[in-house]
Amino acid sequence: MSGPEGRESSDRQHPLDSQERQSGMSQPPEMPAGPAEPLPTGGTAAQDGNRFAIHVSRRTMIKSMLTAAAAGGVLTLTKYSGGSPKLQLDASTPPVKAYTLAGTDGWVSMPVGANPMPPYFPDSLAQANGNSTGNPREDLATTYAFGFRNVTQYSPATVTNANPYLVDNVKNHVQISAPLLYAQAGQDLRLTLFNLGMGNRPDLFDSHTIHFHGFANQIAYFDGVPDASLSVPPGQSLHYRYLPVDAGTYMYHCHVEDVEHVHMGMTGLVFVRPLQDGQSFGGHTRFMYNDGDGSTGFDREFAMFLSEVWSEAHWCDAHIQLPEWSNYRADFSLLNGRVYPDTIAPNA
Repeated sequence: MSGPEGRESSDRQHPLDSQERQSGMSQPPEMPAGPAEPLPTGGTAAQDGNRFAIHVSRRTMIKSMLTAAAAGGVLTLTKYSGGSPKLQLDASTPPVKAYTLAGTDGWVSMPVGANPMPPYFPDSLAQANGNSTGNPREDLATTYAFGFRNVTQYSPATVTNANPYLVDNVKNHVQISAPLLYAQAGQDLRLTLFNLGMGNRPDLFDSHTIHFHGFANQIAYFDGVPDASLSVPPGQSLHYRYLPVDAGTYMYHCHVEDVEHVHMGMTGLVFVRPLQDGQSFGGHTRFMYNDGDGSTGFDREFAMFLSEVWSEAHWCDAHIQLPEWSNYRADFSLLNGRVYPDTIAPNA
């Protein structure tokens, strides 16, 4: 699959891997197709086809988890007939689903007929929105925002190579509802986040992260909470990696200054498809969960993401002021980043 929804491949090599090897960055070890070297010492190993089982000590468990996380393998803890716990490293390679997102700022438009709320709405600093009707209310954006853009189709190899194109074409062009992300349970979900910096507020050097709500991460490194993981400063990138297990609908957002960044637009939806997707149950091939009988099958799906805009907070960020969040009052209710009547526009 190509285009803005993401890229799928059965090849383990990430599009950034070759560049990282050239720059001297360490790479996860390749998983063998057949019998492999035993996992870290600390127990007795027994070979079983493409799997290795070892008696588990706590130290061995920790080492093995780190090895599997780096290599993309899957760890399972089972009991054999003897009753002793065994740790298995599955050498199989899941298919890859890859996205590239860019974080930046910019301007969005609320409906033309909305009542003015001076000085907060429409913002006097708002830039042109691409229309040319001669009516400033229709030709100018209204509201400053932060957001993520899906730039997967551009496949930038490095920040250095990506900057000329992304800065010229994506920076300062924002959407207030983050892109939809899709993956299937069992896929190797890889997400690269570029922080392009702020086009309107160069004095701001805010970092960005990706945090999945309700999503089981293997290690805190990919959780996106700044005090327990890494964040992405302006001009840099970070490669996130997930192995989704549970089908369902999740939310993701930036967790840096999260009250501000979430409200400014850095939040969206993640859909994890069940393993049985693509099989036929009960006349369906698409499902919500692994029901085994087609009871959660469907024909069409609609994403509905509800959010709000408090114009004063957006105005404050544009005018180098600090909003008083305890005075929060929603001025606009959004459905998928739009406000009525824009929600029923032909291209909504």
